[in-house]
Amino acid sequence: DARGAFSRGDWVAAFEGWSSGADAGSLAPADLEDLATAAELLGHHDHAVRSLQAAFTGHLASDQRERAVWCAFRLAMTTVSHGEPALFAGWVARAESLAVEGDGAGSGWVAFLRMFRALQAGRHDDAATSAAAAVAVGLREGNADLIAMGLCAQGRMALYRGQVAEGLALLD
Repeated sequence: DARGAFSRGDWVAAFEGWSSGADAGSLAPADLEDLATAAELLGHHDHAVRSLQAAFTGHLASDQRERAVWCAFRLAMTTVSHGEPALFAGWVARAESLAVEGDGAGSGWVAFLRMFRALQAGRHDDAATSAAAAVAVGLREGNADLIAMGLCAQGRMALYRGQVAEGLALLD
């Protein structure tokens, strides 16, 4: 089954299992998130976006705001990495509108998006502040992914400031 294949890291079988004969409306939001991951890993960008959009909608419908923010974060990052800045801006705005400071990891994912946006604009000090905020939320919430991404971002900021030893230490 698709869930077992995903757990084993068999992205092709997971993608095919969730995609064959099942429309987006029949999958739970968590399955849609994992389908999107498999699709991304296999280079199926459009399918990943559709799956994440459906997961976002499903999480909102079941009042799972933090999961919806996570989907908006992923949609923002995948769209910007595929040269779609308008979609990136839209998903950032959705994430910002849903995240509540102190209520889960959502505000940390928004801080990371703000860091990314500040970097694009060349505002390195703002980016460093946002990266630190993402790490702080990750530590508070015990979210290892957010901590790791925030620390890597802090490492990049240190490298941009010419603090090579500090930057490399944060990247390790």
